[in-house]
Amino acid sequence: MNFKTTAFFAVLSFNWSISTAADITGRVYESANKKPLPGATVIIQGTTTGAVTDENGRYIIKDVNPGSYTLEASSIGFVKVTKQVILKSTITIDFF
Repeated sequence: MNFKTTAFFAVLSFNWSISTAADITGRVYESANKKPLPGATVIIQGTTTGAVTDENGRYIIKDVNPGSYTLEASSIGFVKVTKQVILKSTITIDFF
């Protein structure tokens, strides 16, 4: 391969890897009354990646690479809840 061909494939591979990242979105609810839970933390276990829910219990974790993850939702005074996720593209995961 010559330099131009190699450079082209390097750029193509780089662009493809950027576009494969996805978002994890959803809501966290109180299990007893199904009301949204603001201020809850949702993290990807084993990482420092996560988000805090807004006033409507919504969260978004942006630009996550495809793979298998364990999500954990927690809030003071509530039991931690975990869910297994296989991320291929943007996904919605709600916690109750």
